[in-house]
Amino acid sequence: MQVSKSPLLDAILWLKPRGLNHVLEWLTPKEIKRYYAFLDQSVTDRTKLELSLQKSGQDEHMRKDMFHFIYQAKDPETGKPAYSREELLAEASLLIIAGYDTTSISVCGFFFYITHYPRVYKNSSGTFARLSPPSMKSWTARNSPPLRLTPAGPSELSRTILPGGLTINGEYFPAGCNVGTAGWSNGHNDLNYGDSSIFRPERWIVDEDNGVSAESVAYIKTCFHPFSAGPGNCAGQHLAVLEMLLVVARTLWRMDVRMVPGDRTGEGDPKLGWGRRDRMSFQLDDAYIALRDGLMLQFKRR
Repeated sequence: MQVSKSPLLDAILWLKPRGLNHVLEWLTPKEIKRYYAFLDQSVTDRTKLELSLQKSGQDEHMRKDMFHFIYQAKDPETGKPAYSREELLAEASLLIIAGYDTTSISVCGFFFYITHYPRVYKNSSGTFARLSPPSMKSWTARNSPPLRLTPAGPSELSRTILPGGLTINGEYFPAGCNVGTAGWSNGHNDLNYGDSSIFRPERWIVDEDNGVSAESVAYIKTCFHPFSAGPGNCAGQHLAVLEMLLVVARTLWRMDVRMVPGDRTGEGDPKLGWGRRDRMSFQLDDAYIALRDGLMLQFKRR
């Protein structure tokens, strides 16, 4: 994200095909090179499979995932494949990152907060100990806070103002400006959520007796966009939510979980400085996708 915000971005893009790519390749860590090799091999194998099934006439019976439709897409003007080899690699990389890292970050966030809030954990694990399956509304409420407090994409997904400009919240932005709302700051905004740093799933469930009105729930839902919104929102958001619900529910049904005694991995600490002092806050670093350290947990089969 730092490169994308750099005033030298245009110069960097101009230099890339003029020798900079070779320098960057030389500087690339071994782990990243292994990832690129894995990506290249995966796309090669899938491309061969698509061609083989097409020739044999069996493509109608194959499982059609996102890559299938990207590979089969045609340019409406030329009738040729819409994506080049390089573009297929880029799209495949996006699918891997969007479908793996994001979900794992959110699941880590869930287990961090549920083990740091014994009341919420006792309520959740007690539900499974009684073999009483929780409602979808209840489990969506439990999974919404980690998506809010541990956004997989902490920084803003910027958009460029189109010709004619745009007024946002009373402030005019001329054409060409890049604007966006950062997921981390939005999820930690007390104006939206009140006690925004607190893991309190009850805020998402209407309960007039405990002071949670339908109006307050409706309002925070308008502020909650973990998968972005509009035409650029996440295409796999429903699959991601289903994955997280299954992982969390099956884990807590089969196992007890707790923090490793004495281990503070992932927690804030006064030594980390402003904004990172809270031990009850799961610490993230912004590299477009969130980076985290840990967490360390112990599981025991029931």
